[in-house]
Amino acid sequence: MSKSDATQQKAVFSYSITKLLISATLLSIFYGVVMLGLASEYLSGVVGLKLFSSSVVVEILLVSGSVIMFRMRVRTVELYDESLRITGRKTNVRVPYSQVTNASSRAIRWFGISLPFKEIYVSIEGQSKPFPIRDARNRKLNTDLFSWLAAKLGSLPVNEGNSTD
Repeated sequence: MSKSDATQQKAVFSYSITKLLISATLLSIFYGVVMLGLASEYLSGVVGLKLFSSSVVVEILLVSGSVIMFRMRVRTVELYDESLRITGRKTNVRVPYSQVTNASSRAIRWFGISLPFKEIYVSIEGQSKPFPIRDARNRKLNTDLFSWLAAKLGSLPVNEGNSTD
């Protein structure tokens, strides 16, 4: 392996939801055990009923967030000097930037509310659907994923807009 191949193997920019997924799942389990213990202590009164019902709502939100992350099409994105690699559920693609046909950034909306996150949609030759990637910030490079990708793509169509959910 030559020196240029070794430097290409190290990702310049990477993003993964695996740690977030594991953290959310562990938090959900911990919260469920603690709240079940507290609710069983006070279950006989109104306080126990309120505590139990609120803990059920929070637990449903935590579990649904974990399920949504688990079902995401893209779990890991690694951007190299000459190519990008996308892995996830039924996905393992590594292509040079010349095969990227489009990149667009949109604000994420949830039930009509704009969230402070953005999502990038990357279209690749030969793929029917664009890959949704959560925009992440890299402190070491002092840039975000979309800006770095836009600079790498150069003259390709790169759009920044809002989603219409």
